[in-house]
Amino acid sequence: MRTTLKIVLPLIVSVAAVSLFFAAYQVRTEKQLLRNDLSRRAEILGESLQESIEPLLDRAQDRSLQRVVERFGQREHLKGVAVYSDKGALLAITSGLAPVFRLRPTAVSRAAQEMPESANS
Repeated sequence: MRTTLKIVLPLIVSVAAVSLFFAAYQVRTEKQLLRNDLSRRAEILGESLQESIEPLLDRAQDRSLQRVVERFGQREHLKGVAVYSDKGALLAITSGLAPVFRLRPTAVSRAAQEMPESANS
């Protein structure tokens, strides 16, 4: 009985350890895949919104811009959408997101600073 226990116990511990490490690896890999997918989807949504909004920016119609932002936010089941100018000024924001963004997000400030000078003109 003791000999069997000496053989079986390390085997059980080894299998449990390998299972634990494999599960941790799977979780880490799945998280990375989900982050990459989210990033790709955000980029596609941003480009889609950009195509819809750029013509409105040339005409400076705030009401139309607000309507497009509201429709886009509802259609895509997003928490909200905010559109900023190249200077970082808020142009339009969905009603649900307005209380959350009282101050300009750091991502907007960073994007405005990193924008090439030719785009700012």
